[in-house]
Amino acid sequence: MSFTFKPNIKLKRADLSEEQKKAADHIVLQQRSGTYKAILLEGVTGSGKTEVYFEAVAEALKSETAQVLVLVPEISLTAQWLERFEDRFGVAPVIWHSEMSPAQRRRAWWATIRGEARVIVGARSALFLPLQDLKLVIVDEEHSTTFKQDEGVMYNGRDMAIMRAKLSEIPVVLGSATPSIESWKMAYHGQYLKATLKQRASKSKLPPVKLLD
Repeated sequence: MSFTFKPNIKLKRADLSEEQKKAADHIVLQQRSGTYKAILLEGVTGSGKTEVYFEAVAEALKSETAQVLVLVPEISLTAQWLERFEDRFGVAPVIWHSEMSPAQRRRAWWATIRGEARVIVGARSALFLPLQDLKLVIVDEEHSTTFKQDEGVMYNGRDMAIMRAKLSEIPVVLGSATPSIESWKMAYHGQYLKATLKQRASKSKLPPVKLLD
């Protein structure tokens, strides 16, 4: 069965803030280098990280055969991604998670190996799909412990995503409002690049924060 999936990268995008434009341009520049880069996108809640992701996705999809893998920590987040992605690109991405039926999994698997699935959004197991021309990996909420599998074959989906990007010589974007200590340290020492979103996209004020000893 053929999987009709042709995202339209020319549809009107959301109006980006100056911070979002700067972060998106930084990531796109790394994509154009054609080499492995790990980029930590640190943005406060509501800062519009998803729209920055979409700019990176659009850049990757300029190649006719390119595929993009987006990892999300929870199945519940997939529905939000589907809706927002469809608004941006005119079609929904292919999804992959444990609650899919065998028929749905088979359809998504074949669409991936045939190159018909251009963007896959899924849980950590999506890492093992037979992607043919992977050009970009995005790990949303990279700090989440949900990416860790503690039974059977034990692995951390975030770390596996970074390794897959490195082996494929492509960029990987790690997004979070509260980065993991590991990712923060790698960015601090310059082993990861970093883009920052300090303001909410809606211009609403952040709650006051006090440090207590």
